[in-house]
Amino acid sequence: MTVTGNTTDPDSRPDSRPDNGSVDWLLDQYVNHVPDARHALAVSVDGLLVASSNGLHRDDGDRLAATVSGMVSLHTAACQQVDAGAVIHAMLTMTGGVMLLLSLPQTGSIAVVTHPNPDLGQVAHEATLLAQRVGRHLAPGSR
Repeated sequence: MTVTGNTTDPDSRPDSRPDNGSVDWLLDQYVNHVPDARHALAVSVDGLLVASSNGLHRDDGDRLAATVSGMVSLHTAACQQVDAGAVIHAMLTMTGGVMLLLSLPQTGSIAVVTHPNPDLGQVAHEATLLAQRVGRHLAPGSR
């Protein structure tokens, strides 16, 4: 599926929004739109898998969500130790790709996993837009 639209406005892209309140479709849209993307998931502040893109088995998503939550927690502790404010994003570079974590204040986090040698500029830019969109759907009162 090719998605076209203005990538600077996160709500300008066409979508096929389901009526069940799920944000899986946003994560699928990200993976389908960003050539180097492999998986995307939304994680609650308590480490539970909220949503994931197609292709990520539920059990794997649950384990990855717990890992992402732990990583964000460790980064938050490091920020506090050096009095550097809040976590905005973190990146884990692996031989098989990159995992980018984006913090969603008060709601959780987003993690995206790429194939090897991604265009990090595009991955990060599109992930930031994804975080804005998912954050609006996960905010208290919008669920």
